[in-house]
Amino acid sequence: MVAVRRHLSFPARCVIGAVLKQAVDTDVVWEPQLGAYFNPRLGACNVWEVPICLEGVAQVRDIFELSIRQPLAQLSSSEEGRRRHALRTETGHFFVMRPPGWGSDICWVSCDDAQTLDRFEAIFRRLQLPEAFGPVIQQSDQIRMYSAFYVVRSKCSRLKLHCDYVREAGINALTLITPLDGYDPSQFQLTYARTGRPSDVSDLDCLPPESSFDRYVYRPGRAIIFGSGFWHSTELGEALDDPNVYLCFTFGTDKLSEWKAIAETIGTYQSRIIRLPNGDLGLTQLGEYLEREEPDWV
Repeated sequence: MVAVRRHLSFPARCVIGAVLKQAVDTDVVWEPQLGAYFNPRLGACNVWEVPICLEGVAQVRDIFELSIRQPLAQLSSSEEGRRRHALRTETGHFFVMRPPGWGSDICWVSCDDAQTLDRFEAIFRRLQLPEAFGPVIQQSDQIRMYSAFYVVRSKCSRLKLHCDYVREAGINALTLITPLDGYDPSQFQLTYARTGRPSDVSDLDCLPPESSFDRYVYRPGRAIIFGSGFWHSTELGEALDDPNVYLCFTFGTDKLSEWKAIAETIGTYQSRIIRLPNGDLGLTQLGEYLEREEPDWV
């Protein structure tokens, strides 16, 4: 079977926060025998790079600078032993999670109530990502945003190569990452694996050899979006001054039947709450644990 080109065409207008109008990654092809997309430029499956209008990112950056940066820095210096924090600010409620065993000081600052999640979803929809990825993701009615969060990090001493989704999730769930600012491109970017076109999609389950590692450089106004089978890690290095901060969205199908595979990763401990495919607000595994075992954790 031959590869089929499926171009992502973005809307012609660029309103506040909208994705820019040009088509992106026009060389990305659908590989029917794999059931996956292949990006020849990046040499990997199920990954795209898209333009993002800087006005939309500026809205998110303003929230971080106004309400999150300073209290997050205070938490980092005063409570090193704690991995979970509630951050209640004038611009929203957030949940801070510092995952163990990642070889870095990475933390996730996720939306932690319906109002905050709705605010970020409004930005997500103004970016017109649902329209852009509608041809890619299976859906009954609409593309659903599952979570929105900041990734904050200042150093990484050990690679943690991983995929955000299991193979069964396919391209029914995607992750977007874009920087809030321009950071030193010489280090501390994204390490990923050039897996090439595998003979079978199950080959993407295997940890790639180090010889396949390459680097992706984050750039303002650009976002990398990926699904299952895309192996990546924070690159080794340190931020020059303040921590590097990135906006992340997870989004995908509105079919509840696909949620089991998707939730194997993003439904665990990255956030406390999450939007389900049917639109309901749910708890992650960590959220359920806190409700059951540590109701006074805040």
